[in-house]
Amino acid sequence: MKWVALLFFFFLISNVAEGQEKRILIDTVHDNNDYAVRQLKKIFGEEATDTPPFFPINYQMLQNYDIFVITSPRLDYLPSEIVSLCLFVQKGGTLIVFSNGSHARNVNDVLSCFGAQINRDVVGGFSEITMRGTIQIDDLHFDNPSSLEISGPWDTLVTTDEEGYSLKIDASAELYNDYLKPRGSKPVIAAYAVNALKYHEGSATL
Repeated sequence: MKWVALLFFFFLISNVAEGQEKRILIDTVHDNNDYAVRQLKKIFGEEATDTPPFFPINYQMLQNYDIFVITSPRLDYLPSEIVSLCLFVQKGGTLIVFSNGSHARNVNDVLSCFGAQINRDVVGGFSEITMRGTIQIDDLHFDNPSSLEISGPWDTLVTTDEEGYSLKIDASAELYNDYLKPRGSKPVIAAYAVNALKYHEGSATL
């Protein structure tokens, strides 16, 4: 599962929000991971975060916020919601996504408009990770992360070392012995895109 430590997301969102107070909306209407939602609310405070007042999510709702956070949804996003989320980023919003590999399909339809997807795999075999970009975190923890496929404007934030690889997972989240990414391929674990849609102003983080 792509469980990146909440500390990681704290720094990512803090980096986005530096210098001014940001309005944060955390998705809860797609059977999202309750633990992650609770932890995010603790980090940012109840007064700094909201949850969607109704379903489905639409752009009129999103335009009242600066950041939208998706946490391991178990339900698919409707086509109208995907259009709204893409428009939100086009207009300058920030989308932050974390999900486990077994629920990757539920966010990959959203991520497709940004040239990214979360793989149905589990990354293993690495003794350390490689941070790129400007974010520096001493105590970064990954618990069975999934790998990412990224194209276009994405910058790699975290990869494995030379020992890293990934194994496929099936519909019941059981590991296959088959490699999705062979040892030495240095799977990407986290990435960040500014101007996530060409010619527009938003950003996205996985």
